[in-house]
Amino acid sequence: MRTIYQIDHGFLGETAEIAPGQPAPAGWTFTAPPKIPRGKAAKWDGEHGNGWTLVPSSEEKSAQSARETLQQVQQLRERLAAVDAERDARIARGKPHTFPDGTTGTVQLRHERDSVNINAVATAGTALVAAGSDGTVAFRDAEDVTHTLTGAEAVQFGLAVMQWVSAHYAAAWTHKDAIRALADRGDVQALADYDIQTGWPEQEVEEASS
Repeated sequence: MRTIYQIDHGFLGETAEIAPGQPAPAGWTFTAPPKIPRGKAAKWDGEHGNGWTLVPSSEEKSAQSARETLQQVQQLRERLAAVDAERDARIARGKPHTFPDGTTGTVQLRHERDSVNINAVATAGTALVAAGSDGTVAFRDAEDVTHTLTGAEAVQFGLAVMQWVSAHYAAAWTHKDAIRALADRGDVQALADYDIQTGWPEQEVEEASS
């Protein structure tokens, strides 16, 4: 059997044995490091000379610390991005809503066009209220049911949708604050285990205000 030596991020890692005639796997070498005295570390320097250079062990610790910091930063970014994705997915499912006529439907919030539509309904309602008009505004839900709203009802409808969306952003901010706190403590495992599925507004039908 032949001994091979792992090159772990540029420094000596583990050792292993392979059968004679077998090539060294990627990231391993047959070149044996020199005897490593206390306070030193073996750093791989290609195939020049021995291939290994003795450096202060603090250099290896510094490199390891930098790698761990980078991994934590990447993990933090991934977790924060996951919160954003969860928020957006929940909003995109639409808001269950009970309209003034007692029927229920889903308010679509898939993209900017849906938001523009809701704002238009609320704006029209505001204009009707300001004019003292008894006119109505029509809104069509995701189930293709048209709901007729008075000016005041249209304003209340727009406000309810806005509050529902804002609640999702507030929940996302709470998750992000908790995730950043774990990252600041360097608690990698807790960061990985943190549950982003809890703490969101319930996907339940909300009664319309009279």
